[in-house]
Amino acid sequence: MFSACRTNLFDLSTKILKNSTKITSGNGLIILGSQKRFGSTHSELLGKALGEKLFFEEEKVPIESIDEVYAQPKRLEPTHGIPVCQVQLRSYSLHRLDFYVEFIQKVAYTMKMPCSGTVFLPTRKQRWAVLKSPFVHKSAMEIFERRTHKRLIQIRDASPESVEAFLKYVEENVPAGVGMKSKTFEYEQVGYGKSVSVDKAEMEKLDEIAAKLPPTPRDIKSMAELVAAELAKNPKANIENITKEIISKARSLPK
Repeated sequence: MFSACRTNLFDLSTKILKNSTKITSGNGLIILGSQKRFGSTHSELLGKALGEKLFFEEEKVPIESIDEVYAQPKRLEPTHGIPVCQVQLRSYSLHRLDFYVEFIQKVAYTMKMPCSGTVFLPTRKQRWAVLKSPFVHKSAMEIFERRTHKRLIQIRDASPESVEAFLKYVEENVPAGVGMKSKTFEYEQVGYGKSVSVDKAEMEKLDEIAAKLPPTPRDIKSMAELVAAELAKNPKANIENITKEIISKARSLPK
């Protein structure tokens, strides 16, 4: 008789579960209530007890309402494609590295600077084989590996003032565990070297330094041609004396 009562109770509980629906609260509680008669009553009572409204379906958030912080970084297309700055990042942590790469791209977009996509540089792998225990005669070895991940970002078509402000802001906000290295490119007009003036004293110092430098292959070739020309004029002349004279003249002349 006891087994029969247990069977009847089990059948009754399964019927109640089949005719029930799930109601989820904000705190993660699940309530089983009858769809026909008691579903609304249970939801109202539980809402009053918890002080929160219950929901049957999850609300779908439209893409337009998502904050731009969680979206992909926007980029401006370059007009001329002239590189003015390169930023190289490296870190042992991929999460921090990728996070700061997106941050730099968003900073460039905010400052109206065309920025390239993320350039994945080769990962550097370092391995060390050490003993697995402090015992000196231990035969088992253990290998430790360290990976250095690298990324590159290129800035184009920006003025030197904008690049300087960009690098200053980016360097101030570098997170811990991320290394940064930057390279800037500056361009001048054609014929800029002619407008640069050099004092005579500086020119004399440069000539003295140039005289002490070893001769270049071109200088050696020209001196050999002069020696050959002198020997052609006077075949009986001493080649050592001619060579010394030509070398002394070449050192005294400004290059």
